[in-house]
Amino acid sequence: MHKTFTLGRLAKDPRMHAGKKTLVAKFILVVNDRIRGKDSPPVFYKMTAFGPVAEVIQKHCKKGSRVHIESRMQNVQWDDKDGVTQYRTEFVIDQLTLCD
Repeated sequence: MHKTFTLGRLAKDPRMHAGKKTLVAKFILVVNDRIRGKDSPPVFYKMTAFGPVAEVIQKHCKKGSRVHIESRMQNVQWDDKDGVTQYRTEFVIDQLTLCD
């Protein structure tokens, strides 16, 4: 398992929807890479949260909210309309700390 610790801001308001048994939150996290220098472009990560963490996001997070996230990487695979297999890496949130 690949564990990550990330500090950043929400690029937009989170998208919320009800899954089969639990609430799901999805959003893009913007991270400034200070190691490469202040002029380096930001990095964007796709984040997903379920259940109680999604509920916290729904109540307290919006565009620009600063958060610290503990997550794990997950690869998603699907076939597009032309039958070509597509891949995407997203991060599933285990813990979230509000920093604002």
